[in-house]
Amino acid sequence: MRLALLAKKEDLRNALKEFSRKGIALMIFEDPDEFLDELEREGHFFDLFLVDLDLFESLSDMEYTLSDVLNFLSSKDIPIVALVSEKEWSFAFLAEDNLFKDFLVKPISSEELFLRVRRLLRKGSSSFKDERVIRCGDLMIDMERYKVILRGRFIPLTFKEYELLKLLITNRGRVFTREELLNKVWGYDYYGGSRTVDTHISRLRNKLGDYDHKYIQTVRNIGYKFSDEEE
Repeated sequence: MRLALLAKKEDLRNALKEFSRKGIALMIFEDPDEFLDELEREGHFFDLFLVDLDLFESLSDMEYTLSDVLNFLSSKDIPIVALVSEKEWSFAFLAEDNLFKDFLVKPISSEELFLRVRRLLRKGSSSFKDERVIRCGDLMIDMERYKVILRGRFIPLTFKEYELLKLLITNRGRVFTREELLNKVWGYDYYGGSRTVDTHISRLRNKLGDYDHKYIQTVRNIGYKFSDEEE
């Protein structure tokens, strides 16, 4: 899971410090302008947005209002969860607005937030599936933009490395011989040896930190496959 949070880091530090231990990539923003700029570039890589309404009460010189931010987020068709304190204006806003899938009242415990987020994502998983984005645990491939994201971090790959990874992950569990990978990724007119495949697989594993072959597995005397085990 990859979440985007718009809130004061200090206010929620204790509640959120356990998220990384649970395999959740979390990007935290305190500035709405910076938040929206990032979402313009990477918005469809997130599974859920968390917005602290109190942040907008203390920022008076922002370019964007709370309504601007929420309208933009709703256009991404990704669930939005509001974080609120016991203030009359924030509850009034929740009552008038139907963009939120859920809300939590501060102070927030990490366990409650995690359970709410997990339940919401499971319930609405079909609503934000994107055929352009391939997901496998904390690994994501954007086939339209040729980008690979691992635990919220962009992984720079060469074109051949990217094509090799895409072929393997879109055929999870299927075993490819080295010759098949050469033909499909490099083309039938490529005259290099099968060692080329081994070299690129090794580079891929290093870039993904796949030292224990969790993702790309070697099938002895045959070739390679992408793990078909569910994350």
